[in-house]
Amino acid sequence: MFLKLHFFSILFFFIISSSCFANKQIDSLENELKNSSGIKKVKLFNELSQSLLNKSIEKSLKYGESALILAKKINNKKEEAKAYNNLGLIYVNKSKFDKAINYFKLSLSINKELNETNRIIETLSYIGELYYYRNDYKTAQDYFQKALIIFNSNSNSDSLLLASLYDNLGSLNKEWAEYDKALEYYEKSILINKAKNNKLGTAYCYNSIGKVYYSLGSYSKSLDYYQKSLNLCEELKQDFLIAVLYNNIGQIYYQLKNYEKSLEFYEKSIKIKEKFHNKRGIAISLRNIGNIYYYLKEYDKALIYYQEALSIENTLKNKKGIADNYNNIGLIYIEKKHYNEAIDYFNKSIKLKEEIGDLSGIANAYDNLGLLYKEKGDYRKAIKSYHKSQKIALKIKTKKNILNNYEGLYISYYKLGDYQKAFKYSKLYIDLYDTVFNNESQKKITIFQNKLEIEKKEKELQLLSKDKELQQEKINRQRTASYFFIVGIILIIVLLFLIYNRYLLKVKINKKLESEIDERRNVEKELRKAKEFIELIIKNAEEGILIIDTNGLILECNNAFLKFFDYERKDIINKDYRELKTGYL
Repeated sequence: MFLKLHFFSILFFFIISSSCFANKQIDSLENELKNSSGIKKVKLFNELSQSLLNKSIEKSLKYGESALILAKKINNKKEEAKAYNNLGLIYVNKSKFDKAINYFKLSLSINKELNETNRIIETLSYIGELYYYRNDYKTAQDYFQKALIIFNSNSNSDSLLLASLYDNLGSLNKEWAEYDKALEYYEKSILINKAKNNKLGTAYCYNSIGKVYYSLGSYSKSLDYYQKSLNLCEELKQDFLIAVLYNNIGQIYYQLKNYEKSLEFYEKSIKIKEKFHNKRGIAISLRNIGNIYYYLKEYDKALIYYQEALSIENTLKNKKGIADNYNNIGLIYIEKKHYNEAIDYFNKSIKLKEEIGDLSGIANAYDNLGLLYKEKGDYRKAIKSYHKSQKIALKIKTKKNILNNYEGLYISYYKLGDYQKAFKYSKLYIDLYDTVFNNESQKKITIFQNKLEIEKKEKELQLLSKDKELQQEKINRQRTASYFFIVGIILIIVLLFLIYNRYLLKVKINKKLESEIDERRNVEKELRKAKEFIELIIKNAEEGILIIDTNGLILECNNAFLKFFDYERKDIINKDYRELKTGYL
């Protein structure tokens, strides 16, 4: 099957891991091919095509086409059906869905002739998943139900195929917002995969459950399941699903407004997707990056990413992806105050979402229409749109939409002066916000981030230890670093000693200065007291007293002097005493 939700699923990896040639090396198969012919050669072509599917898509295609030509030539229907099946998987990964469906139907037709029950179930699942990705959920459900009926009527069916069907039915129920049913199907799939020791199948289910909890706004639980899935995928070196998980983890960082970290995970995801030519996955990550720039208010940059994603989705005829991008472009036009264009894009998004039964998407689009009318000041229309969104969001229990509705409603009612309703929705908003964005989520993010970094470093050390030369070089570098470290420590100690001595000298000088200043203050205090005492004596003396400097200028005199000579103070201060009336001298 193909990775769902954001990517095609990986049942074909499950089949490879459980088949008789799972442990053979590709180069060994290619060596066998050189000396083989007939039925053995066509089997090797098919095995190589399947084995290379997640490693080199072009080589896989080459071997698949060779298998089909040879199978037809020797008239081997069983291997011909396998070749059609492999080619279908290849074109799924090339995002050429019409061509993939044609190949699967050709394989299904032959398998029915041969009464190959497991192959029939497998191919019905493949076709159903392609209709799932075309957002034709009813047709997808029909194919899954057909496969389930055949499985239940055949006791020899492979239980891993049942796990695959449970995955598919879980994904359908998630799209219909039947989250409890979706979780029930995923848990059934996990039980089968664990019983079969199918780690890749288990990893895929963990990812799917993480997506359900993400949709419900339970970010802590979502991250728990993504981490479980990532651990298994790294152990199995499954880059294809790792790209999915990077994208999903990026979405959690985005919701927690850690945009830098979110962008880092989206770009890591795109890098892997490009290797697999996964256009659908690339389109989703481009849209997610656009979301980051939107919230950073870099609207022109965001619009470029949305339009690039929309172009890919139009090529793939993916209604859900097209509608999602319409919705996001509408948000850009709100910010640019181009309200009519924004309304047009939201309505186009709602129309497509209704066609495919995407309730969550419909609720989101109505929420955005509410935002638009609120921005325009048309609060009655805003309330109408928010209530449409809220009705759906409460039904499908999507906390993010409900939270946005409450916020929009309390602001709109407040603007209209209906304070009672404004208070009601503000309280609902605050209560729900606390449950969605709690400290536990932030704590788990930090723990998870640290764990990723630690595990990455540990793996790097393990790789280095395998090569003696690199290991010795590493030891030498560490020894050199240690020498520099020791020298550095010594220099730091010397520097600290000099700084400390300089500090002590400064303290000593400061103390000396403080002592001199205190002494000077004491002298000044004594002089001031002496001056005051002399001034008091002069003032109260009965005889006239005149104080002059060395130049004969009068500095001070007492009242008795002024009274005796009949002078005003201002007339004699700073005068030459020789200029006084001679009759008094």
